[in-house]
Amino acid sequence: MPVVSISIDSIAAGGDGVGRSNGLVVFVPRTAPADVVTAQISGKGHFARGTLSSIVTPSPVRIDPPCPHYTRDRCGGCQLQHMTYKSQIAAKQLVIRDAIQRIGKRQIDAPPIEGSPSEWRYRTKLTLSMRRRGSRWIAGLHAYDDPTRVFALADCPITGCRRYGGSRLTTSRAVCCSTSVRTKPPAPRLRRSTRRWERSFRGMYSIARGLMRRAR
Repeated sequence: MPVVSISIDSIAAGGDGVGRSNGLVVFVPRTAPADVVTAQISGKGHFARGTLSSIVTPSPVRIDPPCPHYTRDRCGGCQLQHMTYKSQIAAKQLVIRDAIQRIGKRQIDAPPIEGSPSEWRYRTKLTLSMRRRGSRWIAGLHAYDDPTRVFALADCPITGCRRYGGSRLTTSRAVCCSTSVRTKPPAPRLRRSTRRWERSFRGMYSIARGLMRRAR
């Protein structure tokens, strides 16, 4: 895969940085607006996916992520911890504005977003995946670039819960923390159009059976 230099312009809805290289729109995870990076890219048509190789010029809004899992384990639970909270809000404003302009065909200004009073420990639910590692089970989250891999979670700073030693769960505040664990991937959800088609088919099948009974 070719390695190119990319200047990141904005953040996409999924949290990837967006830049351009030789006419390609390139999505690079773990980048921030105003970053200048090098990335390995691959893709077809007008879009490409990039893997961050190095940060040539860091953005003014880039910070060291507070959670060690974010960098060490490439945790996929968060996408913007490498940016200041204020810049995260600004990025989300542009995501909403661009979606309404592109999909809704409405020209609007960036909508106001009210920040959370707490940047950390604000969530009360955490969904974990489990994997067997040797003779024991581990509970954790997936890496953003490898959804088949699960790493053992020691702490998740956006939730009100802490896990120690991979086996014990305690609350860090006076909140009730609901934790669910998945041992296998969830069943895929049918699209609405598919569900409507199934309902219509069942209805037509019932009508056809009724007509056949009357014909007898």
